[in-house]
Amino acid sequence: MTLELSTFKKKWEFLAHRKIFIGLSGGVDSVVLLRLLVLCGFDVEALHVNYQLRGADSDADEDFVCAICQQLNVPLFVKRVNTNSILKSEGGNLQALARNLRYAFFQDFLDENEHALLALGHHKNDQIETFFLNLARKSGLRGLACMLEIDQSKIRPLLHFSKQEIIRFAIKNNWSWRDDKSNLSLKYSRNVLRNKYIPEMQQHVSNIDEAVLNLIDAFQKELRKVQGSISDLVEKIVRTGFLKQDDFIFLSDNQKVELLFALGLNSVELKSFYKLVEIQKGKFIETQKLARIFKEKEGFSFEYYFPKVEMTISFSYPDKLPDSFTKNEFYFDADLIQGEIRLRTWQQNDRIKPLGMKGSKLISDVLHDGKLKSIERIQWPVLVDDEQVIACPFLVVSRTKIATNQSVKIICVKVQKIGKGYLFP
Repeated sequence: MTLELSTFKKKWEFLAHRKIFIGLSGGVDSVVLLRLLVLCGFDVEALHVNYQLRGADSDADEDFVCAICQQLNVPLFVKRVNTNSILKSEGGNLQALARNLRYAFFQDFLDENEHALLALGHHKNDQIETFFLNLARKSGLRGLACMLEIDQSKIRPLLHFSKQEIIRFAIKNNWSWRDDKSNLSLKYSRNVLRNKYIPEMQQHVSNIDEAVLNLIDAFQKELRKVQGSISDLVEKIVRTGFLKQDDFIFLSDNQKVELLFALGLNSVELKSFYKLVEIQKGKFIETQKLARIFKEKEGFSFEYYFPKVEMTISFSYPDKLPDSFTKNEFYFDADLIQGEIRLRTWQQNDRIKPLGMKGSKLISDVLHDGKLKSIERIQWPVLVDDEQVIACPFLVVSRTKIATNQSVKIICVKVQKIGKGYLFP
């Protein structure tokens, strides 16, 4: 495949109505990709991170991308980061930190623009380097499948072209770019692979690149099979906010990883989730996207997807009590009610005096005994007047203010749920 504008445009023309953000470093890969996207007439905006790691060179990179975006009439957003300062305070690996800063910046724009895509300038050489790095890390299927050309909101249109092909294309079109001299440093593992070991392998095994790319292709095909096998389960979790533990346990290791990635967990959060599998009901972990994942008796509740517990109340004033009662209609003696009847979220020390019981009971115990999911319990409202909790909807009513046949005026409070997915109908 030869890198040409006409073939590039034909392949990616399905993006014509999508907003595309491009990670623009100023290097030849991202510059060529930017110019190709602009020449195709796509709706493009550029994102640049100045890590302030290389002094004047970092500022020169920023000046360069500003100039090229102005020339092409492409909106540009720049984030300046004192990376060394962050590294000193937080520690860790410089390249990993820079990557996290970059992708967090990119993600902000994707989150604010529904259906937008992020275009990245990765190429064939990057793919081969990634394979060897992940192989050394003992990565599983996802790692050995390396980078996908289309990966959810990310696209890599240059992934099947080599660095040299991209450079030749830029020279042919008289397009300038910036070279990052830090890419020559042998301080980082990727640079050691890029500048030393891979060239040595290429000298001794002439078809090493092709062999590696064939392996990656095989791993990607297997990855797509695994992703297809869990698609129904992913859809069910997104719809209900709940994953049954049995459904998770009987998945293969690769299916488990892909399921959690599809739901929005990152690689660090996967480890926390596996720990959650082993602990008792009621515990939770916090994540970037999903907010919290709760361990329930029979599985896991995902706060990001789980239907919110929302209820409304309505009032009526019957002349007498009904022959039978339900758990969502409460009949109170109006003369015993203090102030306004309303719903509010329960608080830690809330108590109620349940009808049919002596003494009082903590609302937290009422909710626990009601077999609610942990994620439901933290949201569950109680019915109160200005004096006390008078009911826990769908569970118990307080005996202190209920109407009797001797009540002069009766207030009927009907509680209804909004939405679906609750324990009670």
